[in-house]
Amino acid sequence: MLLQTLGDRSGFKLRSAAVVVRDGRLLLHRATDQDVWYLPGGTGEFGETSRETLVRELREELYVDADVGRLLYVVEHFFETRARRWHQIASLFETSLPADCDAARRETWEDDQPDGRVVFRWTPLADLASLRFAPGFLAAALHDLPREPRHVVHREKFV
Repeated sequence: MLLQTLGDRSGFKLRSAAVVVRDGRLLLHRATDQDVWYLPGGTGEFGETSRETLVRELREELYVDADVGRLLYVVEHFFETRARRWHQIASLFETSLPADCDAARRETWEDDQPDGRVVFRWTPLADLASLRFAPGFLAAALHDLPREPRHVVHREKFV
């Protein structure tokens, strides 16, 4: 059972996401028919810890056993897209990928996922502020990661 509920143009979910930074670039993805970029990860399932969710999601999305490190942020994320208003609780983990995996060797690539076609890309940190990227507070926060987990309430609109 997924830890999400969808209403009429609204949704709530419990999500885990990977903050993967390599050579000054952040790994992002989006559906090919959307223009907002997100951190890789996904919705939790009943009985899973947020860390277990992220390990599973990265295996499904990137076909890799990632090293899910420390919890950086717990984000109460409120945002709107053309399709839906979201209330999301997201656990963001510092994560690294094996140096020899496909995701670490490519700049940009597409893949068919259960919810549709997705594009992944390594984005320079300097470019994040000019991108439609969620959660947007990370554009500045990635330059000084917290030593201990932080709670953040973040609101944005992508309409």
